[in-house]
Amino acid sequence: MRRLQAEDGIALVPAISVLFIVLALGAAVLATVNVQSSQTGAERSQEGSFQLAESALNSQLLQLSRTWPANSAAAYPTCSQSSAASAKCSGATLTQNFTNAGAGTGPNGGSDFATTPVWSTRVLDDVNGSNYYADTLATQGGVAAYDANANGSVWVRSEAVVGDNRSVLVSLVAQGAPVREQLPTATVIAGWFQTTNNGKKVIVDAIGSSGSAGAVAVRCATGPGKSDPCLGYDPAKGQLSPANAYQTGYVDGTGVPNATNRRVLSADALERLKQRAQSIGTYYATGCPSSLTGALIYIENANCSYTSNSQWNSAASPGVVIFGGGTLSLGGTSNFYGLIYNANSQGTAPASGPCTSGFKNTTVSLGGNTQVLGAIMVDKCGGIIAGSSKLNVAFDANVFNNVVSNGAATGVKNTFRIIPTS
Repeated sequence: MRRLQAEDGIALVPAISVLFIVLALGAAVLATVNVQSSQTGAERSQEGSFQLAESALNSQLLQLSRTWPANSAAAYPTCSQSSAASAKCSGATLTQNFTNAGAGTGPNGGSDFATTPVWSTRVLDDVNGSNYYADTLATQGGVAAYDANANGSVWVRSEAVVGDNRSVLVSLVAQGAPVREQLPTATVIAGWFQTTNNGKKVIVDAIGSSGSAGAVAVRCATGPGKSDPCLGYDPAKGQLSPANAYQTGYVDGTGVPNATNRRVLSADALERLKQRAQSIGTYYATGCPSSLTGALIYIENANCSYTSNSQWNSAASPGVVIFGGGTLSLGGTSNFYGLIYNANSQGTAPASGPCTSGFKNTTVSLGGNTQVLGAIMVDKCGGIIAGSSKLNVAFDANVFNNVVSNGAATGVKNTFRIIPTS
């Protein structure tokens, strides 16, 4: 009876009860933490899919700034992380910061991404007008991947999947207004200039239709004189009018001349002009165009000769012809209204000092009764030959207004949308 009445283990029962209560609370806390961790991962995955879709959309917008899809030749393909990087698609670079756990433990790893993130973008013509978008455009046939209605706007649709979360975004993108590239106001800029005519006549009219003269500027240091290798014309015969409209030792920009900086336009400006020509379908990667008529023609590298009796462009609508490299020869009885520019990729220049005879190469030749009514510019130590039988160059300062590149494409206000997904 004494054992039955003893109270030595009375604390065991409450202790066990408290232990069960603590274990129950711990299990509840663990379950809550597990649920919250899962929700945090899902939230991060959802946010990741939105950010990736938005990044893809912004990247496509930047590419539209460089090359606007004005026609079917400039149409944009469907772009994704598996596409080859190009001027119209960023390729795999966007997903480098969104990788799955299986890709490793580096800084790009993401343990809550069950699969590698994927994305795609499409350019779609706004066939229903700029105020309306239906996602059926992405599935129905016959929707152009360029600005088919020529209204200066297209839809960009971006889709991304991160983990189990899918985001679809769209925005209307408007073509930016053309941006004028800045050039010096001159009739001629070249490494050297020469006439082949011995007559007493004006070969270069440095005023032309302009109110003031644009100089004949050369990067060499001697002349003028009939047999001078730098500025080779006869000043006693009035071949340049006004007679003092020339400059020797011309320096481009503000830097000290070296082997690479003797250029009127920067490499970036030329690239922008090339992209504009590509977007309007007047870029020639090889060969020569059949005509020099057009607002902007870019010839990558070709030796082009025209001897027919033609008129290219007009005084009211002058054009721009740019050679990345190669030569241009004009003959016959022809008039070209606009700017001729040769970047002279085949040419060279000295490391210092003015252009000398050892670096001379001919890039533009004017013969017959040809007239250039505008301006001519050549980079490095490339030169111009003129003066077969009459006035060959007449200055027109208005041609510089047409040297324009594509403006930045912009997302149209209040058109950015998140498309509901199932």
